[in-house]
Amino acid sequence: MDKETRETSDRTTSGKARPPLDVRIAAYLLYVGGSLQLALTFLLMTPVALPGAAHRVFLGAVTITTNTAEAVYLLCMAACNLVCAWGLMRYHKWAWWFTVTYSIYYSTDAALILPNHQLSTAITFAINAALIAWLWFRRELYGVRLGASHTRK
Repeated sequence: MDKETRETSDRTTSGKARPPLDVRIAAYLLYVGGSLQLALTFLLMTPVALPGAAHRVFLGAVTITTNTAEAVYLLCMAACNLVCAWGLMRYHKWAWWFTVTYSIYYSTDAALILPNHQLSTAITFAINAALIAWLWFRRELYGVRLGASHTRK
């Protein structure tokens, strides 16, 4: 119910307006990615998963060699995806910045595994580039203003 006009919205049952379609698509993409990473985290904690090859993360500063370390890393990445999606759906300015930063980091993380997994790296680059471009063009929706203001008194 709107506080000023005392009218309810016909769009949803809760009375709140739904986010635009592009916002929902971006957020659902992040929700799916986070859910898949979370599922992979639980799979790595079981004895079903075979030990993977060692690879570098955190801009090459850390080498992951065990399934447990990979599971902890993926749990952190899943949490980042889910937090980004949640914040974008609620139009938080910090979520815009966090998603841009996280997407850039995730692209550099994918670049470190490029020689071993070329197809997955190409897909990751494409998705992150599209997400960053979308965030750039929708920055006004989140109240992000880059550069100097042109309004002077």
